[in-house]
Amino acid sequence: MKYTKKLRFATMLIIFIFTCVLPASVENSLDANKEICRAASLQLPQWLDKIPAGQEQYFGFTSREDFSRATIGVPVHTYYFSDELSESTSAQSSEVLTPAYEWRVPVTVDNEYRALVTVAPINGEWKIVDIGAAGLARELGNVKTGHLNILLRSFSSKSDFLVTPSIDQAGKGVMLLPLQSARRNISQLDHATKDLFTIDEIRGMILFPETNPGVAR
Repeated sequence: MKYTKKLRFATMLIIFIFTCVLPASVENSLDANKEICRAASLQLPQWLDKIPAGQEQYFGFTSREDFSRATIGVPVHTYYFSDELSESTSAQSSEVLTPAYEWRVPVTVDNEYRALVTVAPINGEWKIVDIGAAGLARELGNVKTGHLNILLRSFSSKSDFLVTPSIDQAGKGVMLLPLQSARRNISQLDHATKDLFTIDEIRGMILFPETNPGVAR
């Protein structure tokens, strides 16, 4: 019962942090996802055609024959750590997160993640603005479950994290799953004995790179 109460609290916290700060046009995430998927599906063929012949493998495809079987997956909303992270220990987790008005949408072939298209609102319409990130797509495909379809990025450490529905021991915040870029660039994670971290733990690793030689300054 105690865990259930914590889970409900965490769910409410997640909804507050990751949806109430969005503009009114995308407040309804379900409707937004439908619109994003519809736009991505319609525009995907022309973006696949833009891939130069002979370079399909660099975009996650084995050949152009994959294009006819390519479909769109569930959109992943992108958030960023704020450019100026507050060193104040009293700073709330929501204060160091900034929503990006872009979604990374998986491109799948036979249920296998091959690439990501970036979808953003352009002049009031959802548009694909980029395609690629085959490595990140494969990684997301390996962790399809257990996260909230929210990608948290850090420019300063060149690291990506997935936001999970897990809650910290105090029941006050969500937990982050470091992806390969984070484990490669944040050396403190090399010696970690756990898989999930609080936002404050990750923030500390980014704020104090002098104690973390693996973080680019």
